Amino acid sequence: MTGFEIAGVVLAGPAVVAQLLNVSIEGYKIFSEAQAAGKELHRCQQDLGVVQHRLEDWIGDLANVGGDLSAVFEKEPQRYITILQTLAYIAEVFVKVEQLQSKYGIKSVGPAEHLSPVTSIQSTETNNSNEAARGRRKRDRIKGFFRVEKSVSDDSKLLLLPPKPLHSDGGTLSLSRKAASSFTNLPLPSNNENTFLKHSRDLEHVIPDVNIIVNQMEKKAEQYQQTLSTYRRYEWVFSGHEELRTLVGDLDRYTTQLEQITKFRFQSDELTEQGMLAYQQSLAFSEFRIPTKLPLPQDPNFCGREDVFAKIKQCLGTEIDTSLRRVVVLVGLGGIGKSQIALEYGYRHTAPDCSVFWINATNQETVNLSSLRIMETLICHYSTKYRGLADFARISTDLGVPGRINSSGKLVVETGQSLWEMFRAWLSKDGNTNWCLVIDGYDDTNLINPSDLLPPGRHGHIIVTSRNMEVAGSLRGDFIEIPEIEQASGLELLVRVRQARDAAEKIIGILGGLPLALAQAAAYMMAVKDDFVRYLKRLTGNLSRILGKPFPSYPDGVFSCWKLSVEAANRHNPYAIGLLRLCAFLSGDGIPEELLYRGIKSMHWLSHGISRLDDSIDDLVKFSLIKRKLSPKGDGRALWIHPLVQLMARESCHKGESIVHERLPERQQVLRKQGVRDALCLVGTSVEAESYLRKGLDWTFEKSIATHIALCYEYISEYFSHNVEKEDAVDEELALVVYNLGEINFHWGRNDQAVQVLQIADRLYEMLPDQSRNVHAAALHTKEQLVFVKMEQSRSGWPELVEEAKEILVEQEELLGGNHRHTLETMDTTAMCLRRAGRLDDALELHLRCLKGVTESLGIRDAYFSVITNNLGYTYTMRGEYDKALEYLTMSLNCKLALEDEKKRGMFVTLSNLASTYEWLGQFDKALEFYHRAQSGYEEMFGLANSKTTESAYDLSYVYTKLGRFEDALKWGLQCFEGYTNLHGRVHASTLIAMYNVMVIYEKLERFDEVFRWAKDCLETCRRLYGEDHESTRNALTWVEFYGREDSPSSSSS
Repeated sequence: MTGFEIAGVVLAGPAVVAQLLNVSIEGYKIFSEAQAAGKELHRCQQDLGVVQHRLEDWIGDLANVGGDLSAVFEKEPQRYITILQTLAYIAEVFVKVEQLQSKYGIKSVGPAEHLSPVTSIQSTETNNSNEAARGRRKRDRIKGFFRVEKSVSDDSKLLLLPPKPLHSDGGTLSLSRKAASSFTNLPLPSNNENTFLKHSRDLEHVIPDVNIIVNQMEKKAEQYQQTLSTYRRYEWVFSGHEELRTLVGDLDRYTTQLEQITKFRFQSDELTEQGMLAYQQSLAFSEFRIPTKLPLPQDPNFCGREDVFAKIKQCLGTEIDTSLRRVVVLVGLGGIGKSQIALEYGYRHTAPDCSVFWINATNQETVNLSSLRIMETLICHYSTKYRGLADFARISTDLGVPGRINSSGKLVVETGQSLWEMFRAWLSKDGNTNWCLVIDGYDDTNLINPSDLLPPGRHGHIIVTSRNMEVAGSLRGDFIEIPEIEQASGLELLVRVRQARDAAEKIIGILGGLPLALAQAAAYMMAVKDDFVRYLKRLTGNLSRILGKPFPSYPDGVFSCWKLSVEAANRHNPYAIGLLRLCAFLSGDGIPEELLYRGIKSMHWLSHGISRLDDSIDDLVKFSLIKRKLSPKGDGRALWIHPLVQLMARESCHKGESIVHERLPERQQVLRKQGVRDALCLVGTSVEAESYLRKGLDWTFEKSIATHIALCYEYISEYFSHNVEKEDAVDEELALVVYNLGEINFHWGRNDQAVQVLQIADRLYEMLPDQSRNVHAAALHTKEQLVFVKMEQSRSGWPELVEEAKEILVEQEELLGGNHRHTLETMDTTAMCLRRAGRLDDALELHLRCLKGVTESLGIRDAYFSVITNNLGYTYTMRGEYDKALEYLTMSLNCKLALEDEKKRGMFVTLSNLASTYEWLGQFDKALEFYHRAQSGYEEMFGLANSKTTESAYDLSYVYTKLGRFEDALKWGLQCFEGYTNLHGRVHASTLIAMYNVMVIYEKLERFDEVFRWAKDCLETCRRLYGEDHESTRNALTWVEFYGREDSPSSSSS
């Protein structure tokens, strides 16, 4: 939908006043010449003339104050409405056929007796051009009665000059069919949609009523004019003086009301001076200086966008270059503010002598409709070229459309003739160089050919608004992408309505800085008298419902501004809409394109077609539904989707070629489940879960999609944390991707999450109806990985884990054989569980058996060879066989280095195990070297908030304490404490161990006040974690009591 991103209210302009006055004066003219028999009738007819002169005097008074009734009464909207209604009542007296005959006793002679009511007379006016072709009727010349010209403020205004009195021809009281009024065909301005609002900023509370009334008046005035055109073909007679007295009385009453409600304003000296100035300026005619008539008034609340205006000025230049046309294309998401920026630029930044025109380029029909309005404006402007009565024959020639303007000033268009071509031809006239054309909403180059859109020639400025990135290239224009509104301007847009800055900032964040959504929020709060805090609650409670509320020009609310873009993209490439829906369920912080290409196998609707994915991304970018940006590090491209577009895409589906926004919660839930599944499959397919296959690039990639992985964990918790429903689509693909996501959590040290996700994957495998060999093998592998992560997570319960691992191993040996990779992995896991349980001999035996199987079946070059040698080496360390430990750990390290995998997690595990072995040997300097290498690797890969990084900090603190380097020990001890606090909170066993470590280091440093403070923290944590009777609690209490005594080292140090 083409619209204005900050919608306003469109009102008709002062043209309706001139139309109603034309009808009234023409009515007086007709009936002043009607046949009257008898003295009483002639006396009544004379009284009618007196009332007519009073109306003419009123018109002169209006001319003296500038002629623009809406400007005169800009602060009094209700009075303005009353005046319009009174003028309509006067005009209505003359045009209602049934009323003329029954109430006023005025009858037509001849064919006029068959006149039907107003509604059936209208069609006769359409043939006026034929009558004009047969010869011009004789007209009375009343010079300068109406004139439209540019006033001081450059607004299109109606200037009324005092008329000469009307007289009948030679005292005859009959009206000839050839006689015509000089008023009915007087030039009238076309609908001026901005003048009234521009002068009426205080009308907010009555704008809808004014808009309805003025539009009704315009329709009536047009009908009345057409009716009077028919009246002029007939003769009229008065049948009775009593009825004629009624006519005079009604007109006298209405005219008196008109005089009374306008008298005070018309006598203002200031307004009289303005009127004379406008008259003086109206005498000169400038052919190509056209009064600006944009589709909306200038928005007094417009703010920001100065950077965009600067870019437009830079592209267009400060002056019109007659030898070189300049085209600038404003491209961006629907609702981002393109049209409003163009509108504001037209008001604020174009030169005073530059004519600005506006074309709605949604389709050919809207282009022709816009062209018609512009051509009507041109006819109105050219009519000021000729004094007195407008000569429409000459005007049509001046405009380059000879014979196409009828006697009433209406443009006559034949079937198949293009109004746009008429306007284009006028833009290309010699000397017509100083203009700016706004082409709004040009989104689909297939509907309108670019070559047919631009006017011929090389002059003029053109501003195009579009959601289609390709438009700039097709029009050979400069490209400006419109960003979201900056927060300061967004706050100004909202806070000018209410003062609640904090809530307003949150609202801007939720709405993504979209100007249309912010405008809707401001209008909604004003309408329901809501404040920011309450509106924020509404918004967070039901964002979709609030944004879906109808808004001027947007029947589906904010969602309307993207509907046409989505439907156009769907027609062009249906795969693009599938991709848009998929992106809607990913994190909006940035979607690396690598994620889409790695996970392309999950997009079954693409049939694994990379070229289709390429085209789909390009089309979404082209239609401004997503943006393509470089990643912050510049190492790849990422896609960005606006949060409100995400919301729309989540809750919409396409039916045929249309996009339907689902409002029923049950339908939204169905769409959400499918979208969540698609997102899980994409992310789960894109990652490498198996340790032996992971490379350094995998860690880098997973860091770039960390927000998407975290979102997937939320999805899994939302849909699978409880029992999976039978109707949910559970298959092997879903079970596998959930397993992969569980493993990724483990690799990144999030063991608690890893256990929860792997348990869900285990349950999904059990639910599969197909328990084939491959499915059974995958299920057993999932169980083994779950045991392994539990072992890494737990500090107890290892005997139970040993039994679970043994049961899995037996099943795998039976199903897969003893030397299958999965069997060997389970064998290794069982050995590590035995080691944790203190059964070192059994662990060593199983490790050696596993090493033999890996060597024979996989080979020493296989990545898993480095894993088994690392685990075997650490088992030797635990047995105190340090030489053997160093041998296998060094073997593992060299194997990893040979695989060029220095950024793999397993590398840092081996470095830590080597450091631990050197620590057992008492070689603390060597231990520090390997611990530092491991810690820096973990920190670079995972960051500080990671379990492995935190464990390494603890190891370093412990070794520095052994070396007596307590300041260094304190540094790493505090980092360890902060790490565990961030990971688990203060009430956790790991955090408690870190607290004890820091307390002990402070004691070594003899900072006893700190010892006492940390001892109290340890006691509080022990009580909350274990209770009063636990041994750890009693130990902490001993520390507190010792360092809390009056004669304690703590009090001495104080």
